[in-house]
Amino acid sequence: MKKVTIVLGLGVSGKAAAELVLKQGALVLGIDSDPRIDTRHLQSLGLFVQKESDPIDWDHVDRLIVSPGISPKHEIYRGAKNGEFRSSARRSSRYLNFPQKN
Repeated sequence: MKKVTIVLGLGVSGKAAAELVLKQGALVLGIDSDPRIDTRHLQSLGLFVQKESDPIDWDHVDRLIVSPGISPKHEIYRGAKNGEFRSSARRSSRYLNFPQKN
């Protein structure tokens, strides 16, 4: 199964990041707390969108891209930082917005 890139936060920079990785051929899951955000263009490129409250299967996540407006206290951000995303984090550290655990 192809790994997934999660883009946390779909504001201006999150949408740009999602579009970039979609154009690189990645499977991309966009997550944002604002249901009013227009993602139709990105969905036409293949973006999957889910609610923040939906579970994440971290075993299939390759990268996590965190938008600048996302607080380090965000539940998904904290979960990734605390090891739920540990299997792929070392390979993708340039995409992560927090220090790596050893």
